[in-house]
Amino acid sequence: MIEKLDALGIKPRGRVLERNTLFDTEGSDLRSRGRLLRLRSETPAPSAFASGGPERTILTAKSPAPVDAKSGKPGLYKHNLEREVVLPAPKRAPGERRTLVDRGWPFALGCLGLRSKFRYEKYRTAFRVKDVHIELDETPVGTFLELEGKPEAIDRLARGLGFTIKDYIRATYFELYAAEQRKKRRPVAHMLFSR
Repeated sequence: MIEKLDALGIKPRGRVLERNTLFDTEGSDLRSRGRLLRLRSETPAPSAFASGGPERTILTAKSPAPVDAKSGKPGLYKHNLEREVVLPAPKRAPGERRTLVDRGWPFALGCLGLRSKFRYEKYRTAFRVKDVHIELDETPVGTFLELEGKPEAIDRLARGLGFTIKDYIRATYFELYAAEQRKKRRPVAHMLFSR
């Protein structure tokens, strides 16, 4: 895939290790309504084909994709209502440890009654081409290419990379991971790289 992107003149902008945690209520109220609250930590992860990306923490809220007015079903493309906020890093002197007062965002979300429900990791390499954000995601259950943009721009780029609409996947990483675990008759826990 890297060679195909390079042949189109598309260069990587950086690679990070993402550690994602999905938060929900004890009764999984967000998930049952198709909503998501994710806390993502990104650390630089340079590779042979990309330099390391930025270090940052992002809080993301998503709500369900609108359904097609005629069919009443989701369309071919995933359209989420999404809001992301890059969270400020705590200000500490080099080597200074966290205190009980500075317990971080997981603690703050816990104070709101939210709990860590699913954790997943992936290496993400970001690319950018006119009108399309491209992310190459290396996960414990496979490598995926995510394209974000207007449908016609996504289709054009996908064709240039040798894909057709039949290759598109709308499933979430949780759904892909759960299906893989069930297929292997393993419990569905967290999608983490082996240590």
